[in-house]
Amino acid sequence: MIATLPRLATLLAILLGVYHLYTAVLGAPVALVHRAIHLGGMTMLAYLMIAASERTSRAGRVAALATGILGTAAALYLIVSFRDLMTRVGALSPLDLVMATLAVLVVMDLARQMHGWALTITTSAFVVYGVAGPWIPGFMGHRGYALPEILEFLYTTTEGLFGVPLQVSATYIAVFILFAAFLERSGIIGLFHDLAFALAGRSAGGVAKVAVVSSALMGTVNGSGLANVTTTGAVTIPLMKQSGFAPHYAAAVEATASMGGQIMPPVMGVAAFLMAERLGVPYTRIALAAIVPALLYFFATGVQIHLHAKRHGLVPPPDSKARRLGDVLRRDGYLLLPVLALFVVMLQGYSPVYAAVGSIAASLLLSWAASLVVALGTPGDGATRLAAFRAAADARGASLTGILGSLDAGMRRTVSVAAACAVVGIIIGIVTLTGAGLKLSSAIIMAAGERLPATLVLTMFACFLLGMGLPTIPTYIITSTMAAPALLKLGVDPLAADFFVMYFGVLANLTPPVALAAYAAAGIAGASPLRTSIQGIQLSVAGFLVPYIFVYSPIMLGVGFEPWEMLGVTVTATAGVFALGAAMEGYLFRVTTWYERVLLLAAALVLIVPGVFTDAIGAVLFAVIVVSQRRRPVLPATVSTQAESA
Repeated sequence: MIATLPRLATLLAILLGVYHLYTAVLGAPVALVHRAIHLGGMTMLAYLMIAASERTSRAGRVAALATGILGTAAALYLIVSFRDLMTRVGALSPLDLVMATLAVLVVMDLARQMHGWALTITTSAFVVYGVAGPWIPGFMGHRGYALPEILEFLYTTTEGLFGVPLQVSATYIAVFILFAAFLERSGIIGLFHDLAFALAGRSAGGVAKVAVVSSALMGTVNGSGLANVTTTGAVTIPLMKQSGFAPHYAAAVEATASMGGQIMPPVMGVAAFLMAERLGVPYTRIALAAIVPALLYFFATGVQIHLHAKRHGLVPPPDSKARRLGDVLRRDGYLLLPVLALFVVMLQGYSPVYAAVGSIAASLLLSWAASLVVALGTPGDGATRLAAFRAAADARGASLTGILGSLDAGMRRTVSVAAACAVVGIIIGIVTLTGAGLKLSSAIIMAAGERLPATLVLTMFACFLLGMGLPTIPTYIITSTMAAPALLKLGVDPLAADFFVMYFGVLANLTPPVALAAYAAAGIAGASPLRTSIQGIQLSVAGFLVPYIFVYSPIMLGVGFEPWEMLGVTVTATAGVFALGAAMEGYLFRVTTWYERVLLLAAALVLIVPGVFTDAIGAVLFAVIVVSQRRRPVLPATVSTQAESA
């Protein structure tokens, strides 16, 4: 039986992958049925994976299989009884309620298995809130709902378990994760690393910059910040330590860069699809809006790393990997074509899922073409060349085994996303029933005295609280539901409001006390999680300020697009985050004095605030600091000071 479970999991994953590609091209069944198939399949796959794990005991294996079967049965019951359930709205049978209860409990357990206790406890608190409304004092109180009412709403409507988050998971996210899986099998991750080393590997602090560049590139196809930490961090963190960076600094660089991948288009931690669905705008609109803020985030991190390396005399180790950009692109540049094809097809007006499927096909065709070139260049007879073609295609994930492996890997990764989307659907359902989102947003506005600056600050802290310990997807969904309405009431553009809460929801993974990304990176580096988290906040400081820029200047997101105005905002914001990085590091051309650091911070703040007058003040302040720095003699850098002090 134990040997059979992995095979069953693989078979189910492949079938689910084929189903999602089929529905992406030829259309899906009725919304509730499609979402139920997706959730039922993901639930069974998840518990098969758990049961097949070597760490699972015999009793745990039996429990996992039983739970998976019960959860799948609840989804199948909804599919089979769909029409009858629609006619029994408001009068569910005892069996209906049993299945609804099973669905809710299994999804909550699945979230615990995939994401730990934080998300499950949060969801449980919302369910209790839905029942206990009459006993809750103050403005958050409500009339209360009986448990059967809540279960019916969550199970039989598209406002709860099977709401928009799960719809996005079933329709968009599953296909894009498959797209990423096919790209990874083709060798694009190796290309990203080589490109990163070619672009930044030989400059001051080059290995740390490689972490930034590779995480930014990984963010274009990878939906998980924590996955970025573990995959790129396993390579870059040891190299950074070897280059003289302190362990906590190396971990902070990787954590900061990897979380930045969650705001990097086109995928943006798959939150882009949820945002497009929520705002009712094309997905391409979200991806294009995210470009400038994301580049500012990575630029600011790179500036701090560069100045830090200059200050401490940190240079790449002699044996660090060196690449030539032209050589890398000539050898493997074709691997980028499917990503470019994705953008081109979507800009032609096709749906994102159709574009993703087309890009998967393009990836396979290119891999076959590259394998054919290898085969034709192999000396020998036809059999030898055929064997070379098969070997090359297999290495690029384009053989039958590779294709099935990509389907398997893609669906296994989708499990955690589907679990998060389903359990957050419970939270959204409770919020919809009780009006909790409007209550919280009204409280924020009242506490801020209806002043936008104070409301922004309170909303930021609300996002930190709501996103504590949660992955990107549930964080964005919860913050956009609970906190964003406060900004909308004060006239903030809807796109800017959603980007604002998403940014701070993502940064919650860097801020204490939970700081999941910092903990993951610190584990690889052998560093203190708290020191890593604090250093990560410093490195990501631009991420704390850029959202305020696009709230006051939504043109940065392309709202009311005017080319010259957008260029002006982008240029001054870039200068501002550069000054901010220098202020955080305490170094420009040489170590700054205390008053130069204060002036740099002031210059950064006024440059970031849009306006001709503030830009002029910022430019003058920055010029004063440059002159002051140039007039003082340069002191020699102390090589590896940081690593030794650590």
